[in-house]
Amino acid sequence: MPTAADIRLRNLRSLIEKAGGPSDAAKKLDMDASQLSQIAGRHPTRNIGTAMARRIEKVFHKAEGWLDVSHSQLPLQQRAERNVHPARDLQREVPLISWVQAGAWDNLVDTFQPGDAERWIATYASVSNHAFALRIIGDSMTNPHGAPSFPEGTVIIVDPERAAQPGKFVVVRQNSDTECTFKQLVRDGGQHYLKPLNPRYPVFEMLPDAVVAGVVVQAVMDL
Repeated sequence: MPTAADIRLRNLRSLIEKAGGPSDAAKKLDMDASQLSQIAGRHPTRNIGTAMARRIEKVFHKAEGWLDVSHSQLPLQQRAERNVHPARDLQREVPLISWVQAGAWDNLVDTFQPGDAERWIATYASVSNHAFALRIIGDSMTNPHGAPSFPEGTVIIVDPERAAQPGKFVVVRQNSDTECTFKQLVRDGGQHYLKPLNPRYPVFEMLPDAVVAGVVVQAVMDL
């Protein structure tokens, strides 16, 4: 799964290509080609910060948050439709909720209401009506060896209706906790375990009373 920084970089490179190349894109962004190369060249030396991301979206007439979601992983049918209809027709928003709310997701009725969320996050992922977003806290899912990695502050899109299979990244509540935890689901010797990506944290057994609140379908940069 690509990191949030990877998604921004890939989307910016797509915009640069459609603009006619780095020189034309740099002019649109009112910056030197060398400055653009620092964030979108073959070997970038700077990440695309939030302020820069919003500026790029404005210059290229994209909705706020467009740069933060992956557009290349849409199903082929949806990609074809996007070439005909405005991109906003496929965009939807999911509520950014607390980990305590996620822990009680199975008690929620219908879909989340506007007042239930800290804010609403735009996504082009194909998700159910009960999908929600969570902001990563801590570094247990930060992979020091590279991708996949979910650093603190990353926002993950979670779908309760996706099947939780070994290898997937899941949000789980267990042991009657009020909050959920986010880990990779692994299977070994017929038993399921929850594995952090940071080796400083232990792998632990998935208990019989565990409830999977959802499977992670996308990670986006903290807005």
